[in-house]
Amino acid sequence: MRRFGLFFVTLLLAGRQHVSAQALPSGPGQPWYAAVYLADHNFEIVVPGYAPGLTGVQPYQVKVGRWLGPRWALEVGYSAYHFVDKRTAYGTTATGEPTSRYSSSEDWATALPVLLRRRLTHQAAHRFQFDGLAGLTVVQYRDQLAVIEQTNGHVVREQAWGSRATNSYLTLGPAASYLFGQHVEATVEASLTKNLRTIDRTFSTQQLNGTLGFQRGWNVGLRYRFDVKRKAGASNAL
Repeated sequence: MRRFGLFFVTLLLAGRQHVSAQALPSGPGQPWYAAVYLADHNFEIVVPGYAPGLTGVQPYQVKVGRWLGPRWALEVGYSAYHFVDKRTAYGTTATGEPTSRYSSSEDWATALPVLLRRRLTHQAAHRFQFDGLAGLTVVQYRDQLAVIEQTNGHVVREQAWGSRATNSYLTLGPAASYLFGQHVEATVEASLTKNLRTIDRTFSTQQLNGTLGFQRGWNVGLRYRFDVKRKAGASNAL
């Protein structure tokens, strides 16, 4: 009877371990993942001394994440944008002297999202999965402008100025994925971002008129799940 009891306890514990392993959304031994997306995200940016404006990051975003349990994961992303606009105009003065005006405008934006992923699908074995995302995105913005004016080949005006700012945003949205094989998932994500600073919309441009101050964004790409335990076991065998 005692042996039967020990056998029953052992079988029960093994069954629980099996169920726990099957419930892991990332698969046994696959807590880490990395993703590459085509992306387009807009942010309301506040630069001291200027009216609020709109900036964005595109066309790529990368993420690295780790499942913390059966339903929760923590992920960090990176995306950036660099825009350059250079123009030269020619003319003449009232006395007929040739003039030229060269202008250069550059913008840089870098977005760093830190998000919690919550698995919403109850059936962990399904290839289709639905998640919810929420967290914080930090955006670093910088611009630089320069103007050079010449008359008859001589510089009559040369000026350069710029600004920079760091803003933080509440970020949330849904996500869906489909698993191919054991490691590769096709994913799509939508997001809403809201600047945590108070924005005076009296002097904002019309493009800032998002719903309740939220701006939209999206990701479409592939996610790869790393088989960490298998690689560790292989290295130990060597």
